[in-house]
Amino acid sequence: VAYVYHNNEVVLTIDLSTLEEETIYYVEGDVDTVVIIASNKGIRISEAGCKDNVCVNQGMINNSAQTITCLPNRIVIRLEGKEGVDVEI
Repeated sequence: VAYVYHNNEVVLTIDLSTLEEETIYYVEGDVDTVVIIASNKGIRISEAGCKDNVCVNQGMINNSAQTITCLPNRIVIRLEGKEGVDVEI
């Protein structure tokens, strides 16, 4: 399960295991709208509207040891197992 936070509040929850194809989500950040692409293989940010694009260049994450952070937009994406167990997709 992917949890998308904005300003430390969960704004989107995505059960990646149920996705049959890539799905696009839009989350409003502090600078711009963040475009998130999720699939049953993982999750990534494709557009963030910030200058450095570190989050975009990070690519896809697919296990709970990884996070994606867009500092200018104050967006964080974390993966967790459905019951808090570490997971790798």
